[in-house]
Amino acid sequence: MAWSTRELAELAGTTVNAIRHYHRIGLLDEPTRRYNGYKQYGVSDLKLLQRIRCLSELGVPLTQIREICLDGAAAPDVLRQVDAGLASEIERLSKARTGIATILLTRAPVGTDLLVHAGVVEHEHPYHPAQAADADDGSTPIARELSGRRCTKQVRCGRRRSR
Repeated sequence: MAWSTRELAELAGTTVNAIRHYHRIGLLDEPTRRYNGYKQYGVSDLKLLQRIRCLSELGVPLTQIREICLDGAAAPDVLRQVDAGLASEIERLSKARTGIATILLTRAPVGTDLLVHAGVVEHEHPYHPAQAADADDGSTPIARELSGRRCTKQVRCGRRRSR
């Protein structure tokens, strides 16, 4: 079975421009051409394109995808690096959510003494879901997650510091 660039893109769930980009950076080899000059892709090209897309969606940079395609033994090391980066990003986002929850729970305007002038501020308060519900609709997921907890936080520039 042979497909054009457009057909290959549709089968793989990508765009013609992405395929062209993969050709330019050397992830995909140029396929054979038909008598009319159109590119002719086969099953092996589709499999490789699907592998590239899968790794890309997992967060593997294209330069490292090339490394994996050239040397399959490199895959575990590259995937461990990507996983460590994702774990770090999850931790950063979790801290950001905690900072947002602190602001919402204390109802402190951003830029007030709580965050800027006092340096480190300690506060203790019971969490009341009703307070967050009438504060802002955006706080509702945080309100559900923190429902019934007591919080003691140290805050410097909006970040939670563990005691």
